[in-house]
Amino acid sequence: MSPVSSEQVSEGSTTLQPDGSFVIRFQPERSKTDKTSPQIYTYDIYVTITDSKGETQESSYSVSVGDKRLLISTTLTGEEEKETISPLVRISTINNQPVNLQGTYQLFSLEETNEKEILKEKELLKSGTFESWQPIPSSVFSNLPSGRIRIRLEAQDSRGETGEYMQDLVLYSRKDKRPPIQTIAWLPEKSAQVAAGQTAEVLFGTSEKTHPSYMRYLMGNN
Repeated sequence: MSPVSSEQVSEGSTTLQPDGSFVIRFQPERSKTDKTSPQIYTYDIYVTITDSKGETQESSYSVSVGDKRLLISTTLTGEEEKETISPLVRISTINNQPVNLQGTYQLFSLEETNEKEILKEKELLKSGTFESWQPIPSSVFSNLPSGRIRIRLEAQDSRGETGEYMQDLVLYSRKDKRPPIQTIAWLPEKSAQVAAGQTAEVLFGTSEKTHPSYMRYLMGNN
């Protein structure tokens, strides 16, 4: 099913077993418009049961099926301070059941470009192993150069099913003397809220040699 549209694929009736269970069978069909990318479909199943007294109960359940059984994600955002970064790696089935696995990671530096396309990997910076649902320690990232990098994750379960994940991000340090990437305005912390009497620290930089900059302060809820 498409995430923005839905259609009914089947309907019918079934008989309850003595223990109250029943079976629904249907054959998912792969989309004919995309034959290359892995696909995941979510089916919403609606059930109406009428007992011998004529009383009716309704319930629903969602189930996902697809080409990939394992899904990998992380808590990484687009910009990370490399001395404090410690991303959690999450692995689950397509039905959101947590899976405990060991996997491998690779970190690549990327070529800088202004074009809106997938950036090319320049150099393998570091590789190692990780445990799902456990954070990758900050020591993995702290000694890497500031700049744009790509993380690749891979894990395989006992059935030979492989899950893969890729994400681009920018590493920076508060000790940097210049922005980690080419940009007019480098502002990794988009907002800083502090209470009265506290000190706010905001990182700002620019790759331009001469560029006017303005800073605006707001007080209270305005």
